[in-house]
Amino acid sequence: MRFVVFGAGAVGSVLGGHLALNKQDVLLVTREPHAAAINENNGLRMLSATGDYSAPLRAATKLAREDIDADTCVFFTPKSNDTKSCVEQLVKTAPPDTPVVSFQNGVTNEEIIVKYFENVYGGVCRMTCSQLQPGQVSFRKMGRLVVGKYPKGAHSFPKKLASVLEEAGFDVSVSNSIMCDKWLKLIVNLQSGFNAIIENRDHDSVEFMELKVGVLEEAKKVLRAQKMKAKSCDDRDLSVDDVIGELKKPKAPRSPSSVRVNNSTWQNLYLKRKEIENGYFHNPIIEMAKKHKIDVPFNEVSLELVTESCNEQLGPGAFRASEVLQKIKDRSTGS
Repeated sequence: MRFVVFGAGAVGSVLGGHLALNKQDVLLVTREPHAAAINENNGLRMLSATGDYSAPLRAATKLAREDIDADTCVFFTPKSNDTKSCVEQLVKTAPPDTPVVSFQNGVTNEEIIVKYFENVYGGVCRMTCSQLQPGQVSFRKMGRLVVGKYPKGAHSFPKKLASVLEEAGFDVSVSNSIMCDKWLKLIVNLQSGFNAIIENRDHDSVEFMELKVGVLEEAKKVLRAQKMKAKSCDDRDLSVDDVIGELKKPKAPRSPSSVRVNNSTWQNLYLKRKEIENGYFHNPIIEMAKKHKIDVPFNEVSLELVTESCNEQLGPGAFRASEVLQKIKDRSTGS
């Protein structure tokens, strides 16, 4: 099997890098500086807590027809705000029966891709990956992946793909209800805004944990009202209740890691990118909340402040946990 990672940022590069380390043929289609650095260095540099690796893969800014054959699988990994433009580029080169696996956050990407491609699959990547400079990515340890046919059902291709990914070192599950897994990942991702905009010195504070619990509890209430399932296909991933329970447990102060890894929201703010994709996490919850007349101030304020940080180029960590919590409480009381 050959692999094209289309829209390769941090996650796509790490997925492709591990496949390349396992002797798979991998091409990353990515931004020009990243592609140039990879090709200049004859590979992708991958930093982790277990070692420093060089993955022998190719990179390009555009996909050529010779890069696609009958045995090619596309990992589709751009930000959700770029899905439509990227899939319109991809379909110009890739045949419509090419298997396309969306390893993207959010729950609306596959419904766009399936308008252009016949064989669409969902993918969930449960590992935090960073790419802050061209030609290099970082992650702490190998993560867990879930793949499945979109929108649901059993299919032979995810099983074949899971086998290849397991050989590359990933822990992989095949889901017959992949959108339930993707909704669960979306709910977990609701924490990413607060993780990015709150000053790092507050990350061990009670106020910070209250912010993260609040955004999850709101989402849980909304999904219950909507009768929407957000769950792991095999119960191997923490449920929303489990995540909330872990957040509420007393914890010792964090020890700094030898490898610096930050979520994608933090990276977008740090790199001062013009767009963020957090609306694709919070807006589905906010819209369903309006339908059911449920107040969701934690989700609203998180999205507003992340958007402000992006538009004003404030960078990560621009707010204190206590002031954000007070802003939410003021909104809840109408003051």
